[in-house]
Amino acid sequence: LYDIPLVSYNDIPWLVDKFSQVTENNQKTLIASIIRHRINEYDPKQFQYIYYVGEKNPELWNVLDYQLFVELNSDKAKQKKKIYLQELEHKRRKEQWEKEQSKPPLKPSPVERVRSELIKFESGDTDAWWRMSRWMMVKPDGQYERLHEREFDFFNLPVWDELDETEKATIIDTAGKYIEIYDPARNVDDNQWWEKRDWVFWPIVAGCRAFFALVTYDQIEQIAKITWQKWAPALTYYIYVSLTFSNEDLARKRKKNFLTLLKLLAPDEVAKTILWIAECEDQEEHFFLASRLEGLWDEQLAQAMLQEIRDEKLSITSAGQLLSELAAFDFVLAEPLLKEWLLLTVPTEAYSREKAVVAAQLLLQHAPDAGWSVTWPAIQQDNEFGDQVMRRIADAERFNRNVVGKLTETHLADLYLWLFSQYPPENDPKHEGAYWVTIEDRLVDLRNNSLNNLVSRGTKQSLEQLNRIQNNLNVELGYFIHQAEALTRTEAWQPISPQDFHALLQNRKTRWVQTETQLLEIVVELLDQLNEELQEGHNGATPAAIDLWNEYPHGNNPHIKPKFTPKDENRLSDYIARYLKRELEGKNIFISREPQIRRGNYPDIFVETRLISQEEHCGYTIAIITEVKGCWNEKELRTAMKEQLVDKYLKPHGRRHGIYLVGRFFCEKWNRESDKNRWKKSSKIDDNDLQMFLENQAQELAKDGFDIRVHILDARLFD
Repeated sequence: LYDIPLVSYNDIPWLVDKFSQVTENNQKTLIASIIRHRINEYDPKQFQYIYYVGEKNPELWNVLDYQLFVELNSDKAKQKKKIYLQELEHKRRKEQWEKEQSKPPLKPSPVERVRSELIKFESGDTDAWWRMSRWMMVKPDGQYERLHEREFDFFNLPVWDELDETEKATIIDTAGKYIEIYDPARNVDDNQWWEKRDWVFWPIVAGCRAFFALVTYDQIEQIAKITWQKWAPALTYYIYVSLTFSNEDLARKRKKNFLTLLKLLAPDEVAKTILWIAECEDQEEHFFLASRLEGLWDEQLAQAMLQEIRDEKLSITSAGQLLSELAAFDFVLAEPLLKEWLLLTVPTEAYSREKAVVAAQLLLQHAPDAGWSVTWPAIQQDNEFGDQVMRRIADAERFNRNVVGKLTETHLADLYLWLFSQYPPENDPKHEGAYWVTIEDRLVDLRNNSLNNLVSRGTKQSLEQLNRIQNNLNVELGYFIHQAEALTRTEAWQPISPQDFHALLQNRKTRWVQTETQLLEIVVELLDQLNEELQEGHNGATPAAIDLWNEYPHGNNPHIKPKFTPKDENRLSDYIARYLKRELEGKNIFISREPQIRRGNYPDIFVETRLISQEEHCGYTIAIITEVKGCWNEKELRTAMKEQLVDKYLKPHGRRHGIYLVGRFFCEKWNRESDKNRWKKSSKIDDNDLQMFLENQAQELAKDGFDIRVHILDARLFD
């Protein structure tokens, strides 16, 4: 936090406010830690920030526990004094070290030595040119930065800017002569550069700088092919190693471009050197070669590397890294070897098994079809083997999610089912606050990405596979299926045809339905029409509300008026369903009473329509669900919208649209002797209060994406 200014002093007020807002203890601890590291309580200039904390947030003040006032001779005072003396001693040592480092200017100066070595070289001293190259990176005090040992551009070295244009031109002009007459295989102090790879052989560094200078200043034509071949091994290795020391993208790019050029001019020598580097690094702790071959791959190098791997000259770990890069360059070249390694029966012997794991991983990642015909049987026959493969895939997928994307819908569903069984959600890592991402987290991501990718396909096959997953696992995937249906409709959507548009214009009762919302509005419109029929009649007919009541006549005495009781909720639902069927007959809309949409789930009224495309006889289904309650149902009337309609029927099946219908019953001739309980509950209802309560509930559910329409069906009887 001190060196990288992610948090500045200007952020202190925001952090203090944030501390007050969060409730989790781990979040409060994190914020307090950031503030403690940002504010130095020993710096008087920063006291204003300490004062701000104390003034604004006493709780945070207590957590930080600043010791601004300390009793003399107390343990705390002695501890602070000890820290202060340690800081003074550290400061004294630092000043002493800096004084020792500040040496007087070197005599003769580095630039004078460069000029002297150039004269010697032109007089016939071949070694003078590489000594000149070495002096180019020395500062006036005789020191030089280690980074410059691997810097091959003269213009980035300290002495270059001290030279005049004539001297610079002399260096460029003599560079070609140096690389022509100097033999990079020559002994230096009885050693050769390939035997002491951790040494810096200055003649080789000078050769690299000479080649770079000639290429930079467009004098490449003066370099003979034999010279390229002679220097190619040393250049390849030294430039390869220098990539580690190149912090700037431009410098790395220049070096990689040079290696590409070198590969064109001396392909055999470069390829052999790369194989030698592979064998050398394979014996060491770190293997960097695979990640540095970008731009150098060609068929010659690929075939040579494959043979190196076949001959088992490399460990399986190094071979796997190289095969991954080779497969990315040209999968066809790598495929035969990978399929050789992945045997029909997964081996148990450690080395062969590791080869099979590598092969399965790379086939999944690089084969156009993920090598599914060979990888999937191997994973199925050995779950432990599958786990080894998936752990590597999961770690690699965070960089490039290409495995799940190229599987067919059926194969992707197979993979998800396997991942679900191997890594069930109940075993997922549990985290609070900030945490380190583990391979187990990556496996969870792989499992979830497989399902999400299947949802995003927008195909009939993806819908079929999602339903297969739901049935096989006996889990609710309604939300995902709903998303997939929406995407599928989007992909299959077609604008209204001229014929359909003409039909809409000719008949105002005709509706063009493409979404659940449109279907919902049609049903609501019909229910409003039903309300009118119940109370006002239709085309002069008698009001139909009487149809929803049971009549109890008093014998044959016409002077005594009959009494009534409401039909129960089931008969009310039947009546509404019959009405909707009658009104929607022939319109490709289907109404069902208490269909079983999933085991144990029977909604009151289910309305659906199938979208039929021009190319297909049967398209995709959209549906809404209606929950019906009588106004006397005091127990469920105010809770069933969420607990039954949404939580039981809509949400588990990925649906978002429904109607909550309440049958409003009342009449003065209610048969209270036989139906006193329902009459009493119905007579207490405040219609406006009920309507407002249910509308507010629907608005709350709308925040979660549910479109619920409230409908009060007026079935009251009037004298």
